[in-house]
Amino acid sequence: MQIVNRVDEIQNKLFEVERFFSGTKYEYLINEAKDLYYKSDYDKLEKQLTKFPTRKDLLTALTETLKGKSVFDTLKRIVEGKIVNDYQALKGLSSLYTHACIECERGNKEYRLLLVDLYERIGELMYKA
Repeated sequence: MQIVNRVDEIQNKLFEVERFFSGTKYEYLINEAKDLYYKSDYDKLEKQLTKFPTRKDLLTALTETLKGKSVFDTLKRIVEGKIVNDYQALKGLSSLYTHACIECERGNKEYRLLLVDLYERIGELMYKA
């Protein structure tokens, strides 16, 4: 049963990777991963899937591009827990969402991975504010 769960987890990760990284500079990694999947080489596939950036990697990279902008300071205050109210957090996260969209427009479509999470977090804040 554990083998089936492991294969299911790997398969789900492959589907996620394909969904968010298709049409990006990571396309060749997707093709290699699919080949490994079709060969049922799950150990190598699992290792291959670690080559894709995580949400944290993308968030860090995106945030770094915002240094020197007011949104960076707002996001820093969110992380440090120094945000006074939900509207400030909403403003910071919506700006971050906008910048993720801008990156997608520029051809860096891997930032799609962040959009769903940011949208959900913004929605939570909207109902809370």
